[in-house]
Amino acid sequence: MMMNDSIDDLPELLLVEIICRLSCIKFVFQCKCVSKRWCELISSSHFVGQYVRRQRDLKKPILGTLVVQGTFFHVENEDGLMSLQLPVISEATAEQKLFVVGACNDLVLCCPSKLDHREYYICNPYTKKWVALPPPPRIHIYVSVGFICDPYYNYNSSSSFDNDVCINAEYRWRVVRLRPEFYVDIFFSETGEWRESANVVCGSRKYFDIVTAGVACNGKLYFSGSDTLHPPIFWSWIPSKMYLVLGACRGHLRVSEFVLGNHLSVWELDAGDDNLKWRLVVDQVPFFQMDSSKFEDPLMPQDEWLKSALGFHPNIEAIYVDARKIVRCNFGARMLELVPEIPSRGPDWHLFYIHPFVLPWWPTPVPSL
Repeated sequence: MMMNDSIDDLPELLLVEIICRLSCIKFVFQCKCVSKRWCELISSSHFVGQYVRRQRDLKKPILGTLVVQGTFFHVENEDGLMSLQLPVISEATAEQKLFVVGACNDLVLCCPSKLDHREYYICNPYTKKWVALPPPPRIHIYVSVGFICDPYYNYNSSSSFDNDVCINAEYRWRVVRLRPEFYVDIFFSETGEWRESANVVCGSRKYFDIVTAGVACNGKLYFSGSDTLHPPIFWSWIPSKMYLVLGACRGHLRVSEFVLGNHLSVWELDAGDDNLKWRLVVDQVPFFQMDSSKFEDPLMPQDEWLKSALGFHPNIEAIYVDARKIVRCNFGARMLELVPEIPSRGPDWHLFYIHPFVLPWWPTPVPSL
């Protein structure tokens, strides 16, 4: 470069290569503020593909956490602890708390009220972008909600070709509401409208058998019921102190079995099997065999703190447990780790408001309606 040249004189291909090499996506997004040209360049599908390809080649880990009601567990990354917050929907109600009632990848479905679901918003807590959905056709105090969307990009983890990253700018998404008597409302992103179903009968199940929000996994939504959320084992009895939770981990639907103060087991749904066949992943690991050396209070009696499971970590072999303090039970490494950022669950916590959250290499843009 000559003395009077500037970085804006660089050709786009070279500029893309330079920006893609920044150490974290936060700096990439800050570059959007440099000029209109940089903003358009970084927003292009070509740049996103190049950036995702580089993260893949560097084998950067995809981060994950849990969101409890509207509060996120902190995420560890190369810059320390990343703090995620829901955007402010209205300056007039800036103090109003949003409750997360659904999640898929890095998008969350929010509602300003736990019970009165008159308003829904889809938000990206990283970019702070959001969009309001049209009001649902009917208002009900008790609804079970699920949210699912296509991934914004797809990639081949083993390919080295330049065209191996596909940007899905027109990705589809759905909001599904299970109402009393199993009426179903579905919001379709393609039409921007709700569609109300006729009465959907699911055998002899009742609406109030549903005990969790929808769990998105491999393009499907799963709801668990109080009469069906049992591991696929042939027991003639169920221990009174067993606690079960459904979730997604590493692209697989899983269910955990806690026998309080005793052991942990985890079952996984075989991929692509519509017959709901399960396989055992973790077979009754006793808690006393897990390393608690990183615990603040390793001498806490186990029968006092092993109260209930909250949900699976989306990316590592771990599950979160409410133990008067929040504990991450890493059953892959056989370790117990304290998570101090969020206090123990209050009386208003419910599995409807606990969801996994994933930070992909490139954030999903919030769709326009």
